[in-house]
Amino acid sequence: MVERAHSGKFPAASIAFYGDDDEEPLMNAYVNGYTVAKEKKYNVKVPHTKEVWYYKSGDTDLLTICPADKELRGKFTEAEIEHYGLQYCEKEEVTDDDE
Repeated sequence: MVERAHSGKFPAASIAFYGDDDEEPLMNAYVNGYTVAKEKKYNVKVPHTKEVWYYKSGDTDLLTICPADKELRGKFTEAEIEHYGLQYCEKEEVTDDDE
């Protein structure tokens, strides 16, 4: 909605027309700018192993690897973790330093 208002001829009218009863957050986003939060990503460890991690191969395959380098591990979103049934596995958040 903010993008529509930003590109429209009458931004405030667009927010008022398409918004709900609480337009103030939308107006603040338009005036002050906004950012989209980056989705957190995780490395997911294979249970009952010392240093074996899951990674994705293509869109459907889930494989394992034992890398010394964290860069070689898979990076999963919460949705992917649930999709692959890995929600009960140990996971560590990937920070910007790891990417």
